[in-house]
Amino acid sequence: MALSTPGLPTHVRCGAEAVRRYGDLGRAWVEGTRQGDPLADAVAADLRELGRARVMRAVEAALRGEVPADAPDSVRALFAVLDDEPDWVDHDQLDRAGDHLARHSLQLGLVLAAASLMVGYTNPAAARPLVLTGRLVGNAGVRNLEVGDWLREVTTRGGLRRHGLGLERTVRVRLIHAMVRRHLSSSPDWDEAELGTPISQPYLAHTLAEFGSIAVRGMHLLGARYTDAELADLGALWRYVGHLSGVVPQLLPTTLDEQLDIEALYQLTRPPVDEGSRALVAGLIDDYLVPEVEDLLPGRLPARARVARSYVDALVRALVGDALSDELGIRPSRLSRAVPALGHLTAVAYAGQDRLRGPAAVDARVTRGRAYQAEQEQRLREKYAMTHDLVDVAPDAVGHPVSA
Repeated sequence: MALSTPGLPTHVRCGAEAVRRYGDLGRAWVEGTRQGDPLADAVAADLRELGRARVMRAVEAALRGEVPADAPDSVRALFAVLDDEPDWVDHDQLDRAGDHLARHSLQLGLVLAAASLMVGYTNPAAARPLVLTGRLVGNAGVRNLEVGDWLREVTTRGGLRRHGLGLERTVRVRLIHAMVRRHLSSSPDWDEAELGTPISQPYLAHTLAEFGSIAVRGMHLLGARYTDAELADLGALWRYVGHLSGVVPQLLPTTLDEQLDIEALYQLTRPPVDEGSRALVAGLIDDYLVPEVEDLLPGRLPARARVARSYVDALVRALVGDALSDELGIRPSRLSRAVPALGHLTAVAYAGQDRLRGPAAVDARVTRGRAYQAEQEQRLREKYAMTHDLVDVAPDAVGHPVSA
């Protein structure tokens, strides 16, 4: 089987096999490696041509629903699509999905770092923009807090309505991607023949699986259980987030089950893990995951730091599997059996509460989960001295493409 297909970026492996197995989806996947986000990319081009102040003033006004008379055509075109809400969007369903995630906030936080991001880093072409912009290596805590801040607003009730903060921040993330894409496309550090378009359509689509199907599997392992109806709500949430983020319809999964094909294509066509990906993984583990797990352990526990590291290694291996863990450089752990065992006990405890208290137990966990989110955000902001929300307004963003 050929490792690459003529006409595609050389990092894409098994392109013909992807089309054979997945048909139109596989074709959209491999061809999408040369496709960005035309609407957002046009706004990024105008930032350079017309001046940042004028364009961002128009974007900020449009986010408030007041497109100014002198707004560039690119901004008008982007918001014409954003304002044309698809008829399949049900905001009550999106609100329910946010509650489903909030009631398992602790598991979600662990899984996003120990599974979702880890799986994303297995593809060096998808991870390269993070390596080149320096937003994770040595800065993992702040980067994860930026993601967490965005996710909290996206999953807050009403957050994805037209003037919700979740929609606003999703649009800002979309424009951040476009600015990074424009910067890297003209950078000598980016080899388009090898890597294709930076932050291309397939990798935008895979991000939805990272927050969706990958996260749900990991949360299940840690004791969080969802009904079929709740899974449908979660699929609808990430479908709309994908629409707002500029994922093309051909690659936009409508359910969590459809995200499984996106996962499979990501693994089928990715190049081998490289040192850049392993550096991202090491930064995430050493600078963020281990310290966070250590803080959860009793203060007098002997060798607390070593126990935390061993648990994190076990957690990652349990969530992403031994094969990918070996590629990423995750060490074997003596605590490998502890992760599923603790998850099983957690699930049993939740089930017992539900039998005794019924829906009131679920409602109480949602309330506690949202309070936990707020407490953790405040704690982490103080820990990392972070005062911004996204990188486009970060004090340390000098030299990043969003400040150019």
